[in-house]
Amino acid sequence: MKTLLATIIAASLTVGCGMIEGEQTTADTSGGGSSTPTDTGGRSNSGGSEETSSLTCAVDSLVELGRGGQVAISQNGEYVLQGLGGQLKRYNTVTGEYSTATLSGAQPYSNYAPVGITDDGNTAYIRTWNGYSVETQSNAGGAGRLYSFNFTTGQGQILDVDQDGNDMTHQGWSLDAEDVDYTGDGKYVVFALRDVVDVNNWSAGQQTHIYRKNTQTGEVTKVDTTTDEFEVGYSSSPKISQDGRYVLFTSNINLLNDSMHTGTNDRNLFRKDLNTGSIDRIHDYDWSTGDLSGDGNTIAIYIGNREVSIWRDGSILTTLIQSQYPKISPDGAYVAMMNTNGYSQRIYSIEEAQFYSIPNIPYHTEGHFSSEGTEFIGNNGLLLWTWHDYKSTDTDGDADYYYYEYNCPTE
Repeated sequence: MKTLLATIIAASLTVGCGMIEGEQTTADTSGGGSSTPTDTGGRSNSGGSEETSSLTCAVDSLVELGRGGQVAISQNGEYVLQGLGGQLKRYNTVTGEYSTATLSGAQPYSNYAPVGITDDGNTAYIRTWNGYSVETQSNAGGAGRLYSFNFTTGQGQILDVDQDGNDMTHQGWSLDAEDVDYTGDGKYVVFALRDVVDVNNWSAGQQTHIYRKNTQTGEVTKVDTTTDEFEVGYSSSPKISQDGRYVLFTSNINLLNDSMHTGTNDRNLFRKDLNTGSIDRIHDYDWSTGDLSGDGNTIAIYIGNREVSIWRDGSILTTLIQSQYPKISPDGAYVAMMNTNGYSQRIYSIEEAQFYSIPNIPYHTEGHFSSEGTEFIGNNGLLLWTWHDYKSTDTDGDADYYYYEYNCPTE
């Protein structure tokens, strides 16, 4: 049974199992320095199901990670990865232990931005413009490569190549964190890749497509297509289910042969079943974005007008107002998002139909600005970017990354 941190104890920062010693306060949605009653924030409610986690509580439910490098969290919420100058820093949320790995041949002071780490903590996924040496493949140079790194062997692999190790693009490209996703076991990685429309005529423009790669076999599957043809268009923000079967993405390609499709400005949110080849249009708002649960059956959708809908198995469970930028936990139980009334972060329990504040304690210092954002979410824990200083040891008023355990699993 899981127990959400509906009550939190806030004062000193001696923390463990999601509890902070001091005065007890209720969950809130204000995001400021005081607690207020819980805000339901929704227009309709419907329960959902949760998977049971085998993890124990984090040794520290709120960890300041600083701003030295970008961060990622494993799907199971056990590992946090931070990219530093020529190094990767790994944090085990259950034991509290840190470890670092040096990237062979990395350029000094280069930024190696993590986009993920597998559930066993052994394989990291990083994006960079700088490159580093890998033993099994030559670095093709160029810009914006996607790599994996194995903590046990210290070796890496270039991922944005085909099964034979050949480049898949004729143009240097840059990956955002939203352009890459992966399965918790590391078998599949999905990414968006930019290329020119015509290699013989670079002035013809660009196109961006979604690919799924089997890291064990090297096989690459093009996702945003219904035929053997190479449709020209722009696709982005892929999310993959944990078995690699479903991929959620946005695209302006007319994948359903819709006669009302208006061309390059007509963007839709699609989910493709790579086992059957079928494609579902989840939402047709031009700027809709979404995040996919691990089983591929629950989707958190930004539908515009500062509203987020929760889609499950073909039906909308609820629509939440004053909400943006949703990120769903891999178990499909929680959705983190911005509360546009104050621009703080909050998390929604689908089963309880209830909002809770992130990180649900008062800040020590407001900081130079008030903006916050959930960077990545795993089961039970997430990574927060914030200008607020939530730890007594964090007093600089600058933006920092934090690990926050939003749910402490108990049996």
